[in-house]
Amino acid sequence: MSSLDLSDKYTSLHISVKPAIPQEVSETGIIAVVIINIIIAGLGLLWFIKCKGRYKYYYQAQCGRGRSYLYKLPKDVQGNEIGANGTDGSTMGPARGFVPSAFTIDGPWNWISAVLRFTDDEVFETYGIDVLTYQQFMKFCFSVFALMAIVGLLVLLPTNLSGDYQYTGLNATTMANIDQGDNRHWIHLLATYTFTGGIVALAYYYFGEYLRRMHEYRKLPLACNYTIMVKGIPPEITTAQQLYDQFDKFYPSQVVSAHLIYNTEKLDQMIRQMYDYRVELEAAETELRLTRIRPTHKIYKLGEVSLPNALVGDEVDSIDFYRSHLKLLEDTIPVEQKKITEESSAGEYPPTDAGFITFKTLIAANQCAQTEYTSASVSYWRVKFAPAPSDINWETLKVGLVNSLSRTALVSILVALLIVFWAAPVTAIASLSNLHSVKAVWAQPFVEWVYAQPEWLSAIFTRLVPSALLVLIMLLPVHLFRLFVSQERQDTSSAAELSSFRKYYLFVLFNVLLLSTLTSQITTIVGTLLDNPTGVAIDLARTMGQTLPNFGGFFINYMVNSTFLGGALGLTRIVWFCWHWVQLRFAKGHMERARVKKRAGDRFNYDSQYALHLNVFTIALAYSSLEPLILPVAAGYFAIWFVIDKYNMMYVHYEHWDATGLWGAVAYRRVLAALVVYHFAMFGIFLVKSAVWEAMLIFPLFVFDFIVIYYGNRIYDRQARFLPLDQAAEVKATSITLGLQNKYRQPSLRPIRELLPTVFFRHSSSEEDELVDDETGTGTTVGVASPIIPIVQSKNAKIRKFRRKLKRRESFDSNPPEVPESLEELYGMEQAANDETQVQLDQGSSSSSTLAGTPVAKPKLPAALSQPAKPPKVELGPDEVALEDVL
Repeated sequence: MSSLDLSDKYTSLHISVKPAIPQEVSETGIIAVVIINIIIAGLGLLWFIKCKGRYKYYYQAQCGRGRSYLYKLPKDVQGNEIGANGTDGSTMGPARGFVPSAFTIDGPWNWISAVLRFTDDEVFETYGIDVLTYQQFMKFCFSVFALMAIVGLLVLLPTNLSGDYQYTGLNATTMANIDQGDNRHWIHLLATYTFTGGIVALAYYYFGEYLRRMHEYRKLPLACNYTIMVKGIPPEITTAQQLYDQFDKFYPSQVVSAHLIYNTEKLDQMIRQMYDYRVELEAAETELRLTRIRPTHKIYKLGEVSLPNALVGDEVDSIDFYRSHLKLLEDTIPVEQKKITEESSAGEYPPTDAGFITFKTLIAANQCAQTEYTSASVSYWRVKFAPAPSDINWETLKVGLVNSLSRTALVSILVALLIVFWAAPVTAIASLSNLHSVKAVWAQPFVEWVYAQPEWLSAIFTRLVPSALLVLIMLLPVHLFRLFVSQERQDTSSAAELSSFRKYYLFVLFNVLLLSTLTSQITTIVGTLLDNPTGVAIDLARTMGQTLPNFGGFFINYMVNSTFLGGALGLTRIVWFCWHWVQLRFAKGHMERARVKKRAGDRFNYDSQYALHLNVFTIALAYSSLEPLILPVAAGYFAIWFVIDKYNMMYVHYEHWDATGLWGAVAYRRVLAALVVYHFAMFGIFLVKSAVWEAMLIFPLFVFDFIVIYYGNRIYDRQARFLPLDQAAEVKATSITLGLQNKYRQPSLRPIRELLPTVFFRHSSSEEDELVDDETGTGTTVGVASPIIPIVQSKNAKIRKFRRKLKRRESFDSNPPEVPESLEELYGMEQAANDETQVQLDQGSSSSSTLAGTPVAKPKLPAALSQPAKPPKVELGPDEVALEDVL
């Protein structure tokens, strides 16, 4: 068929198709929506400015500090770095501590200047590659739409306003205002080519910078850069020595250590039980200190197993019970560890198919990560760079390949069901924004009432409410996706986060862009798919070309709401603030309060933020030529969210693990996917407008998209994962001099002191107690005359039980305890009772004075302690003065 015949065919098919008349969108309605959003954003900003200094634990959790990737090598007497040239020398390892920020944020507006003045080099050196990659992505998005807005406002907007349909309001600014077959469509085609070239050029620049940073990251003396993770180890490899010999054969004198992962389910259960008992013991000791009554609980004996906190059973002393069981576990765990170590060394303890190989140099590690080791089976010897030790889910490494695949399939089914379920509210919201197309008889009175209202009030119902509801309803499913992904048993936390992102991104894109615009055409699309499957692509494009102009105003409102309403929620984090406030109200003791405050700065939500921002990027790009007014709105969206997210990353959130820069390649692929959606939408619009030649000239852009996607994946995905050998040869430091040999030893086989997470726990001595940080080894000495401080976080159930017991005691105690008026007085009362409570803690359950419910007389205070010592200085906010904060 000749090109002329092809043109006649498309003309005969679509010349009679008149584009749907878009719903009228007035300037008054848009202005009303913008004013309301600005008011909401202003209230959120005032809340943030007011509370930023008052609740520093929440809004300045990191105080401008973060993890530092700067490596500090010790210097010899000549000032040379020991270990930098491959010589022997002990090192401190990577500097993973906190570094102070150079900029203060005490004033109401200083936080903005501090965020903007923080350079990329400082972000990379202080907060790591993941934070820098995210901020570079936000800069890229802002640069794209800022440049596109110039072309759109100067070229496309006047072109659309000069159309022949003479629409009013926002409809006059869209392509719908231009008649079918008009030659002005060539301007939109030229703009499409210009936008495509500009996006690819900016992506080449920004993601080229990402590639450079990734190579810098791969040079850093981190354990993950020298270590390879091996999955699919054959069953004949049963010891770590055999794994070591296997790789030493390929890389002589380059393998430093090898570690196999063993299925230690019984040992893991004992460790978890030991931690739970420590929590319960602390709760019981804290209750005794505050009430001077030894707590009790019931246990139910099931054979040789004692179930604590049962509803029925024998009543026992809580402190004695937990101490005896802790002593038993602390004696049993080392024996079990020694047994597993001896049997694994002899090859008698079966390992899993996972292991880690640490190499001496970066060259050997990079060569190993890029090599195929067998052609016998694709499931054997699967190698890749190891994730960061803090990123590994050690228990899920023991899950086999078949189990993991079955779990992933089940989660995919749950995600599909959630998408179908969520389609109902999204469809209802979309129909609310397009009331003139609602045909249901029962809804006609409501439709007539809405359009009978003043123009600004009608705009609130048809513009503000639907888009705001869509913004809010899209924030809920991400928590369900995280719950689903947790059942996949991913090897690393970053892999689980990436899996959650992929599902949430498709969910948001489908519901917001596709389902919202194609709601009224679903039946037609399904019928066409059944009747003519081969032509479904062209019919789908034509349907999008008909429906997209109807939702131009809706998506502008959606972005305005996402900018101001979503930005206010992102800056204030009001929902989580209320939750932490409740936790503080129920916290018992200032140590527990400190832990609640520490949890306020949790990890940044990369999965949800990337998904939402990429969704806005895709929508704005799809409408860029159709409705140029959306371009400055999108630029403002990314500018505001860049400042908000950068502040949260620098001053609030704490990176619990490193994703080793994986997000850059993931974002790059979604940007190219957005280009495909953009070109597909323009193809459909040109078909509806009977601009056949313009539609045909879109096909070269599809070819260009797939070429860029193919080569882009090779450049930014593969090259970002590995370090070029010429750059690896420049690094002289080895893993031996850096002390990285045993970073990937299985945690359950480590000494018992290293098993618990980073909590403060007490080491008793004859004269004093010391609160020691398990990570730093430092602590605070608490003398016998000082108030005893809770050690491990208590459970809310224990706190409620303790409060009920206090009420019961006051009902029969003729001399109820004195009620302190402040925290300082409470510290004095605790100090006065310290001597007797220490005796109570050391007594056994056989003592008659330790029966539950027996009040202990207030001890006579020694003369030396008649004046209470000055309590430790604790930084308290106005919400921390009331007594119920402690009791």
